Amino acid sequence: GNKSDLQDNLVISEEQIKVVAKELGFHYILTSALTGEHVNEAFLYIAYRFIEKM
Repeated sequence: GNKSDLQDNLVISEEQIKVVAKELGFHYILTSALTGEHVNEAFLYIAYRFIEKM
C-alpha cells in the first residue's frame, strides 16, 4: 500500500491488511512516495520475484 505517511487517515488497519494478505497468500509492503519509506524495498521485492520466475 502507498501513503504510509498518512497512518491517521487509514480506512483499514494494518492488522486487517496482514490478515487478508495472509489469507490470500499475498505479500504486502506499506510505502510512502512522499517520504520514500519502503519504496526501495518494494521495488527490490518485485525484482527478486521477477528473477525467481525466469
